[in-house]
Amino acid sequence: MTNNKARAKRSVYFYINVLFVLFFFLGGCFLLFAANGITAILLLPFLAANFFLVILFRKNRKDGTFRAPLIIVRIITILFAVIIFAAPILGVSFKNNKLFYPVKRAIFGYGIRSDIEWKKILPKHLPDNCDEYFFRTEMSFPAQDYHPYAYLIFRTDDQQIKEYIIEAENKGLEHIKNEKTFSEHIFENKTDIELYEQDIDYHVTVNSDYLSIPRHVFIWLSDEQKLELSTEAVVFVNGSYGCAFDESSGLCLFWS
Repeated sequence: MTNNKARAKRSVYFYINVLFVLFFFLGGCFLLFAANGITAILLLPFLAANFFLVILFRKNRKDGTFRAPLIIVRIITILFAVIIFAAPILGVSFKNNKLFYPVKRAIFGYGIRSDIEWKKILPKHLPDNCDEYFFRTEMSFPAQDYHPYAYLIFRTDDQQIKEYIIEAENKGLEHIKNEKTFSEHIFENKTDIELYEQDIDYHVTVNSDYLSIPRHVFIWLSDEQKLELSTEAVVFVNGSYGCAFDESSGLCLFWS
């Protein structure tokens, strides 16, 4: 009778472990599909931990001598599962919380972007004087024509902007230099000055064209920032990545 009760308890415990493994395995597979850049890094050690979890459980079930290793591996498995679930959530959240910048930067850079070019764009640390902070990172979806981006926007002081400009030059980023003044540019394109001053969308279109800043970067600026970004802003690019610094408004834009 005692053996039957013990076996019944072990059976219940066994099914709990099976459900635990299936839940996190299926969840991990789902996130692998939705954000493969992050979960692919941790999926293999996660599956390996689950494999050892099953083996240790079976051995512990026989004689109870593997209880401590079983607990350790179970904790490791839980930690991997939590990270796999939490990383994409953190990646798309906390757009206005500066405390999460290092975490979101790491998730995007090391989890989504495997190349090293993003490091040339996104600053390692935020400046002490950092207002109107906004950092949006996109996840990686398994589509041939999809490329996840990161958008970082904030205001800072002139001294910090000068340092960013020097740093961009030292990193070898291409400095976009306009051969014509802004007035010459809009005159050639027959821009309606009143429309430029009154219509935000048209204002953005003209500035985007003149500054060589992609339109998808301007989308994440507030209406106030769109109007304040000067045509004297200094722009650097590196392929599809880039950054812009405007001393007159203090705006800094980074897209990676």
